Order: sequence, then C-alpha cells, then structure tokens
Amino acid sequence: MELVDLVCVDAIRIDLDADTKPGAIRRIITALADADVLGQAAGDELAEAVLKREELGTTGVGRGVAIPHARHNDIETPVCTFAIFHDGIDFDSLDGEKVDIVFLLLSSPDRPDEHLSILQQVSVLFQDELTLNFLRQAKTPTAIMEVLEEVRQKQLAV
Repeated sequence: MELVDLVCVDAIRIDLDADTKPGAIRRIITALADADVLGQAAGDELAEAVLKREELGTTGVGRGVAIPHARHNDIETPVCTFAIFHDGIDFDSLDGEKVDIVFLLLSSPDRPDEHLSILQQVSVLFQDELTLNFLRQAKTPTAIMEVLEEVRQKQLAV
C-alpha cells in the first residue's frame, strides 16, 4: 500500500489556521468529512479518538512535523491527508517547536500492520529536509501530491 495512493487530495489544506492542537485536529477531520471519505464515521468521534491517542504521547515528532493518528471501528480503509499551518501550532512536539506540517491518519483497528506500514512511510518521508522544504513551499494540494510522487519515484529508483 503506497502512501501517495492513500492521501485524500480533496482534504489537503494549505495555509490552515488553528490556535490549538485539538482545533487543528478538528479542522483536518472536518476537511476529510467535507471530502466525503469518512463514510458513516462521525467527525467528532474521530477527533476524540485522535486526541485520546495524543494523550498517550505527542505525535509532534520534531522539525515542525506532527503525525496524529488513530484507529477507529468506523474506518474500513485507511484515510489520510496533509495540512500546512504556516503560522505553526503548539503540538507539544518533542523538540518544543511549533508544528506547521501535519499528516493525519485514520485506519481500522482490525488492520494494525497496515496502520504501522503507513506510519513508517510517513516517517521516512519526513526525515528528508529537502522534502519538508518542498512541502512547506507547496501552494496547492496538487503540488503536495507532486512532492509525494517525486519521493516515491526516487525510492523506486534505489
């Protein structure tokens, strides 16, 4: 399962704003709901599931990146998207810095290996400073997807 094939382009948000981590998570889940990819899942329930996961430990991994995620019974196939917060958000990041790139993942609790595989792909993606810079410079959802596709092509070439 390739990351680039899982991202909901219609839910990617550029220059989103939020004052808090819960507000940011709710804004991204609203984008997924607006893109009509959540099926029967309730946005408030999903936001609470992500926030409950955040209580276990921050998903603000550093370098301006957060990877909030949760598994929920109402999600059958993985749903994920990106949001760029140009002003940054306090995400309780490991390095204490504000977060401006957020990748949110929702998946089924029945498929934990799939969930972990997607998280691993995202982690690899965010280890490259050049990729982070390109994501930060993206002005459209299409530009975000072009960065992801370019990363995939580089990985296939190795």
